[in-house]
Amino acid sequence: MIPRASSGAWDTYVLGDSRDTDPAAPCVHAHVPAVDKQFADGKLTEGFENRG
Repeated sequence: MIPRASSGAWDTYVLGDSRDTDPAAPCVHAHVPAVDKQFADGKLTEGFENRG
């Protein structure tokens, strides 16, 4: 999958045969700077902490 920022949202494109990809559970790996990963990890943790 290729994520692309577009008009304040994200569009995604699937490479290859999209019939092999489960559209309900796509998986994306990204290479990002460590500071961005740390920020995203923190937001994810906050989301789990605030569920209760």
